[in-house]
Amino acid sequence: MNAMATIRFLLGGLFLLSASSLFAQWNWQSPLPQGNNLLHVQFIDTSLGWAVGEYGTVLHTSTGGTGWYEQEFARTDNILSISMTSPVEGWAVGDNGLILHTTDSGDDWLEQTSTVTGGLNAVLFLDPLNGWAAGDREVILHTTDAGGTWVSQHQNANPTTVLNAFAFTSLSDGWAVGANRNVYHTTDSGATWQSRPVGSGTGTSYLAVTFVNPSIGFIAGTGGETFRTTDGGSVWSSVSAGVSTNLNQIVMQNSFVGWIAGDNGKILRTVNGGLSWSPLAVGDTEDFNGLARAGGRLWAVGTLGKIIESTNSGTSWSVLDKGSRLSANWIDFPSVSVGVAVGQSGLILRTTDAGSTWLGQSSASPSVSCYGVSFIDAIHGWAVGDNGTIIRTVDGLNWTTQPSTVAHSLFGITFGSPSAGWIVGGEGTGFTGVILNSTDAGASWHVQYNSVPQILYGASFPDAANGWAVGEQGLILHTTNGGASWTTQPAGTAAALFWCSFVDNNRGWAVGDSGNILHTTNGGASWKRQNSGVPVSLFSISHVSSPEAFIAGDAGTILHTSDAGAHWEVQYSRTLNSIFGIFSPGGGSVWACGDYGTILENSFPFTGGSVTGLVSYDVNNNGIHDAGEPGTGGWKVMLQGTQTDSSVTIGNGSFAFQHLPYGAYSVREIVQPSWTQTAPSFPGSYSFTLSADTPSFSAYFG
Repeated sequence: MNAMATIRFLLGGLFLLSASSLFAQWNWQSPLPQGNNLLHVQFIDTSLGWAVGEYGTVLHTSTGGTGWYEQEFARTDNILSISMTSPVEGWAVGDNGLILHTTDSGDDWLEQTSTVTGGLNAVLFLDPLNGWAAGDREVILHTTDAGGTWVSQHQNANPTTVLNAFAFTSLSDGWAVGANRNVYHTTDSGATWQSRPVGSGTGTSYLAVTFVNPSIGFIAGTGGETFRTTDGGSVWSSVSAGVSTNLNQIVMQNSFVGWIAGDNGKILRTVNGGLSWSPLAVGDTEDFNGLARAGGRLWAVGTLGKIIESTNSGTSWSVLDKGSRLSANWIDFPSVSVGVAVGQSGLILRTTDAGSTWLGQSSASPSVSCYGVSFIDAIHGWAVGDNGTIIRTVDGLNWTTQPSTVAHSLFGITFGSPSAGWIVGGEGTGFTGVILNSTDAGASWHVQYNSVPQILYGASFPDAANGWAVGEQGLILHTTNGGASWTTQPAGTAAALFWCSFVDNNRGWAVGDSGNILHTTNGGASWKRQNSGVPVSLFSISHVSSPEAFIAGDAGTILHTSDAGAHWEVQYSRTLNSIFGIFSPGGGSVWACGDYGTILENSFPFTGGSVTGLVSYDVNNNGIHDAGEPGTGGWKVMLQGTQTDSSVTIGNGSFAFQHLPYGAYSVREIVQPSWTQTAPSFPGSYSFTLSADTPSFSAYFG
């Protein structure tokens, strides 16, 4: 019995739409806990804290800051301030009049109606019912019912005015500070707000205010300006902070000891009631926007997700965040678990555990920025960058330089086979491009095409002979002989093209400036523009399968298609940082990298491939499973290849291997004594490849 094995093709559209719905969300892998600017922080005790920031960021810790997790998803408004009144209840405010309320420690944040559309920069609740919010146009909102209703108490018609911070000494007595040295005071819970003169001159904004008690208070602002009052605000005296940077938040322990967090890594301390301030050694130059204190511990948060902590009044600080802030320009995963990102100033990051940890490696050219990286297996890889730099690793750990014979910036590298590779780049004087080629598995590189009319940024080779390269002014080059000769293809655009990706010798995409996505189904003989729906530069594209692809671009843009680009959807990337590289190694993961060390992952439940089949008694020895022929239970079937496994048929003779990694396989039965195999014919096994396009295989043994 010799039944032909049948590869079962699922309908591409139906299967991939189903898979698409499983792309739940993008998550930060580096920096951790995330890389957006943090703007405010609050701890209600030494364990429970929250930090908020740009692009909808809300972080929560229950471990005093040693571990954080994100609480909000798919929100794009900057969240500028938070006020928690208990371990479970609190409010946060931000752009576009946003007011959020939680009653479950932030696991759910529900919007409240603010009645304003401008940004809200500060929120303060004195108890679970009474709170204030302030922001653009000097609006001040007040609630006495936990935010069920918000009433406007103050507003300025001038659109350039803004309030930045609050301080209340009681339910009736409060202060608000903002731009243009504006300071307001209320003694009737905000029913009226009276202007109070503080300082002289123009251009200064007050960013922070705090009161230790009804008499002693402090104001800080731009340019290092600091003021102090000891009579409840009747007189404010200027105090030298000793710095000229913006001072963003003040925290006082008592009438004598306090701290200020500011730009350029400045954290100041006073031990004499603010008469003088001394800088503390923080060891960082990032801007610190928020400062909190609880139980003798201090926390500061700032730009690019920086979080630091002190347990000794600020004398020394520990870093609670992890990860480089150097730009990660490109990423490659030679396997599901092994990945490498390269970037600014010699940045090399490597993971061997599918992104759970990223370890830095030493570049052979540590001052050189790299823009492309490609691996042919888990240990053999190359990175390319400025000044004709090519670096290579043959063990996945150590990098050495290779001669390129050019001084161009090298932007992209790709391999069409383990032995055939190409590098593209360009120079900024004559704005010409270059193509390098290796035919010995990257052991050496030679110039294949010099003085290309335009700078080249990306290349794609589906095999060792057929390839495309793209660059400035819509240039698309094509070769069918491994680069021995190149011809120009009409792009239909003058926009710069930054990368291209071909799934075979006919179907390919190119992406570039101004949201350009070009698609060809005939090997580039003609290109048609697809609607990206975005105006930003698109830097890279990677395919999960022939119809399923992702694109990365400026302003945190990530696009996804499951129908070969007939429709592109914008996905929430969690950041506005530019995303330069994107890559799918299969196995249910897609990786992206970008500005400020950004590394993101999108995982979905990976169903993988399957092998199913039947072992039956071929009664008439015709090699075909005929109706009525019984299945044989208890027979062993062996699977070999990308994954090795075995299965024993059940009573009806069927067997199944599920959730298999994509790759090459063979399957055979173990013939029992006194039986003769009739199907398949010699060598008595089936060989096949599982992929996203052909995820299943069915075999018959008789």
